Amino acid sequence: MALACAALGAASASAAFDAPPLRVSADGFVNGAGAQLSSVAVNGRGDAVVFWQHAQRKPRRRTTMLARRFDAPTGTWSDIEPLSAPSRAKIKQDPAVALDDAANAFAVWPNTLDSTDEALTMAQLKARRFDAASGAWEPAVRLSVRHGVAVSPTVAVDGRGNALVVWYQYLPDGPEDVRHHDNAFVAMYARRFDAGTGRWDGEPIQLSERRVNRTGPFAGSPRVRFDARGDATVLWAEAVEERRHVIHSRRYDAQSRTWTPAITLSDGGNSAFSADLATAASGDTTAVWVESLAGRGDVVRSKRYDAQTGQWDAVASDLTGAVPTARFARVAVDGTGNATAVWSQFGSERRSKVGIARYDAAAGRWTPAPVSLSAESIRTIRPQVAADDKGNVVATWSGFAADGAERVQATRFDAATEHWLAAPAVMSPERSTSSQVALGAGGDGYITWFEYNARKGRVLVAGALP
Repeated sequence: MALACAALGAASASAAFDAPPLRVSADGFVNGAGAQLSSVAVNGRGDAVVFWQHAQRKPRRRTTMLARRFDAPTGTWSDIEPLSAPSRAKIKQDPAVALDDAANAFAVWPNTLDSTDEALTMAQLKARRFDAASGAWEPAVRLSVRHGVAVSPTVAVDGRGNALVVWYQYLPDGPEDVRHHDNAFVAMYARRFDAGTGRWDGEPIQLSERRVNRTGPFAGSPRVRFDARGDATVLWAEAVEERRHVIHSRRYDAQSRTWTPAITLSDGGNSAFSADLATAASGDTTAVWVESLAGRGDVVRSKRYDAQTGQWDAVASDLTGAVPTARFARVAVDGTGNATAVWSQFGSERRSKVGIARYDAAAGRWTPAPVSLSAESIRTIRPQVAADDKGNVVATWSGFAADGAERVQATRFDAATEHWLAAPAVMSPERSTSSQVALGAGGDGYITWFEYNARKGRVLVAGALP
C-alpha cells in the first residue's frame, strides 16, 4: 500500500471527532487548582485508563494522584479512584500509565516526600498495579532507590503482562542510608514487573553512566517500548558535556533477561534532544529526535532498528528540509510497520505548524517531501501521534490562534482512503492545552486534554475515537 503523505482529503473533521467529550476529572478552581499532568493508555479491545495529578485548593501545594478506567465490554467508566495520599507539589512531572490486553494497568508517578527541611527534596518513584481479576488496585510499591529525586518516569507493558519502568534518578553524594542536601549525581534506572511471579524485580537496574549533575545531564523523558516477543528498547538523551546531548539506546532481551550495551544513535558531535520511539510487533523499531546541525538549525532525524539483522541504521535519515527550528518530535507505528513522525516546525515571525513524514515499511524509505498537518498559526506545540494495527493514525497538538488563545486540535489519517482530514478539528471551544492520544489495535482510543473556563477552572476531558 502506498502511503499518502502529500495530500489532504475531503473528509470532514466533525465526522472523525463527533463523539461528545467526557469530563474525566472533578471541577477545578478558578485560582488554578484542579487537574494537571496526565497520561492515557488504551489496550487492544478498547479498555482505557486515564491517570492524572489533582492539585488541591486547600492546603495549598498538595497533590493527589487519581485514575479512571473505561471497561470496553460494558461500555462504562469507573468512578474517580485515588491512588495516592496528598503530597507536596514541589516536583511537576508527568505521570505514566500502561494497560495490557487483559485490562491490568500500571500507574507510575514521582512522589515527593514530606520534610520539614525546605532545602531537602526527596522524590521516590511509586507504582500501583490494577488487577483486573480482582477489580482492585494493589498497594503502592517504591521502585526507585531510597534517597534522591526520581523524575521523568515512563512505562510499557508486553503481551504477557510484564511491565518495564524507566526513569532518571538524582543521587546524593554519600551513603544511601544518610540524607544529603545535594543531588550531586544522576543516572537512569529501570525496574521490571514479572507477570509470572506477580512481583517487581528486587532492585533497580542502572542503565546509564552515573554522571555529575551540573547542568541537567538528561533532556526530556526516556522512552521504552516492547515488541511481541517481550524484548524492549529504551531511548534517552544524555549529556556528554555541558549543553551537548546525544541519543542513546539499550535493548532488553526477554529470553536471557539481559541488557545490551548502550549505543549512540545521534551524531556525537552535535546536540540532540526531544527523542521518541515506536516499536512494531516484529521488533522493528523507529527512533526520532531533534538534532542541532551547523548551518541548518534544529532538524528531525530518524534511525530504524531491524529485528532480523539486529542492527540500527548506520546513517540517520533527515525528515525536515531547510527549516530553522524543529521541536517536539514524536513517532507512532502501525500493524505493518509503517511509521508516522510529527513535530512542531517553526518558520518566520515565530509562526509554526505541525510537520509530518511517513515511513513506508514495504518500500523501506521515508517520504521525501513532508507536508504540514496544520495551518500555519502563531504557534503549534506539543504534537502527539498514535496509530492502530489497520494503519489509521491520529495526531493532536496545541495551536495558538491570532487572539492568543490556546486550543487543542486533532486530525486523522484514514487508511482506507489514504488521506488526512481536509482540515484539523478543534476539540473544544474552551481554552485547552496538553493533549494526549492513545489508540488500541482495533482503532478504539481517546484524546485527552485540559480545559479552562470561568466556572469549572481546570478540568481533564477525554474525547472518544474514532
